[in-house]
Amino acid sequence: GHPSLSQVSYTLMISLYCKLKLFSKAMHLFEEMKRIKIDPQMGTYNLMLSVFGKNDQIVKVEETLEEMKSKGLTPDVATYTTLISVYGKRNDLE
Repeated sequence: GHPSLSQVSYTLMISLYCKLKLFSKAMHLFEEMKRIKIDPQMGTYNLMLSVFGKNDQIVKVEETLEEMKSKGLTPDVATYTTLISVYGKRNDLE
């Protein structure tokens, strides 16, 4: 269905923190969102893949991708673009 207002609000705040390069705040909000049982949507996961990638947290990239899939979300073009960027920066495109 459609994302809830709280899902949209959290994703917008995470996006803002990313634009301001306040990655630790984005990570904190993402964890808080899950802790209070607000399910992240595709866009939220894609943002976090980018955040973790920019911070060389490759294990978190992989965990986030697996978590996303376990929630029934199928990676989209934005997901793959982010992953190519993350792994390409590391020269690790396997």
